[in-house]
Amino acid sequence: ETGLEVPDRDGYDNGAILIDSNHSVAYMPPPATYVDATSYTITVWMQMSFGPEQAMTTLSPAMASLHGAWKMYTMVRYESGEFVVYLNSEPAQEDEIVSMFQQVADNFLETGIAFFGLPVPAAVDDMWVYDRALSASEVRARFYTNNIALDFSKPALDTGFGAPPNSTPDMMSPDYSPQFMWPAEDPREPSMMLGG
Repeated sequence: ETGLEVPDRDGYDNGAILIDSNHSVAYMPPPATYVDATSYTITVWMQMSFGPEQAMTTLSPAMASLHGAWKMYTMVRYESGEFVVYLNSEPAQEDEIVSMFQQVADNFLETGIAFFGLPVPAAVDDMWVYDRALSASEVRARFYTNNIALDFSKPALDTGFGAPPNSTPDMMSPDYSPQFMWPAEDPREPSMMLGG
């Protein structure tokens, strides 16, 4: 069964998938078919949901600390065999968290079942799978630049990015992408909101 759709981290309805090991899971092609399992990175925005009594009574303080807000989880396996978990942009220090995510990542690589084995339901938003180990600085860059995407394949004068200061982009061009205005109105379609 596919995970249920729930609001994403930006608040958009049906923008994320609820993963609950007991009731719903999300399947993908097993990454082991296209990623070398000796060196990889899996990055995901996820919000873990604990019941109030579960967070206080059945989970360790390390696991209970994952409750609440959306966090970016990055699982990195280096060729040396070292496995590092980043919470947002910093390495996790708790062995319990690293061990849990190592099992979850290994299972995902082999089966394609996303995040099966988490102790609680979790909403999953964006996910990236890299066929190499990202460095600590690359993980930080992924975290801090996550909401900004530039398309450098389009001509600079059409997109407005990198254009000379005295130029005016053609907003009616099909190649035009407004500069970062989230969540401002798209000048091509005044009634439309970007991302909507």
